[in-house]
Amino acid sequence: MVMGAVALRSSLENTNHPRSSEIMSGIPSWLEELGLTEAVDPLERAILLAPPGQLDRDQLADANWAGEGAAFFCWALGLGEQPPWFQQADQQAVINTLRVMRPEAGEHLRDPALRCVEAVQVFCKQVLLIRLEFLPEIARPLKRKMLQRELAGYGIEVGNVDVEEANRFVGSMTAEQRPPLYAPYLARHVAASWLLSSRSSYFDVD
Repeated sequence: MVMGAVALRSSLENTNHPRSSEIMSGIPSWLEELGLTEAVDPLERAILLAPPGQLDRDQLADANWAGEGAAFFCWALGLGEQPPWFQQADQQAVINTLRVMRPEAGEHLRDPALRCVEAVQVFCKQVLLIRLEFLPEIARPLKRKMLQRELAGYGIEVGNVDVEEANRFVGSMTAEQRPPLYAPYLARHVAASWLLSSRSSYFDVD
């Protein structure tokens, strides 16, 4: 819900709607009404409390990709479709699904439940392996071993078939498709890593 709110802030920064500033200023109060103040990371809080039009370059990037993470979690909670493999998630659809800035949004907080563990683990593994394929070739073997050890700690096995599948998947992308997917898969990597781990801070990731 918090990430959906940050994504809304991002979309409003690029909109000339007459009420954009008013809506942006009201997001922190809306989250407070939902009892989510403590769930807001300091990085997110700085974005949401900044005056309209005053986000710096890094904050704009973080706000923009919050919607990608929100889409990932919407799927994990059974609230939306799996993020598309070959394109960025539809962030406006995520904002609508979460009913950001609408009173009925609280319904999502009453009884949330993840999809079955196996489905979540399989998708997280696929996302993390695909993300590795975007790294420079020289860095992949070491990063892959590190990932295999990390996932083994969660009871998730990474076999040669998994690695080959990720390699084929990225290899099937056109030269035009790859660059726009670097940032979405980085955001999905952070979401998958956090979901599988016991880290308290979402942004505490390598």
